[in-house]
Amino acid sequence: MSVDKIKPTRTDLQSNNNMLGAAIEAVLNYCEVRKEKNPQEKCALIGYESSAELIFKDKKVSDLEIIKEECIRKLKPKTTTYFLNAFKEAEPIINSVKKGTDYIPIIILLTDGLDMAHQKTCDYIQDEVS
Repeated sequence: MSVDKIKPTRTDLQSNNNMLGAAIEAVLNYCEVRKEKNPQEKCALIGYESSAELIFKDKKVSDLEIIKEECIRKLKPKTTTYFLNAFKEAEPIINSVKKGTDYIPIIILLTDGLDMAHQKTCDYIQDEVS
């Protein structure tokens, strides 16, 4: 994410003038679109690499400034990419959704690299889905 081949277009993200800034911009753009449909909708963000970290949970998509600040403060470029860690961190959030509600969890995976353990990730997803 530290590579600067892709950069954010927003001037308020110039402190992360690299792929990480572009990823943060994508999160903010997504929240802006969702805010128009339902400003009370909530989101969570998980940062991942060799481990995963819950950056925030239950933030309203309309709280764009808070979301931006949390992303800038907590997301840092790292070295390796393990998708499995992100999926495992997302599992309790998805499982916390009460059956019968209108809430539909959506997972968006932003990455600049290849999964370092793709077979384990595929096996995990297949086990969870079946």
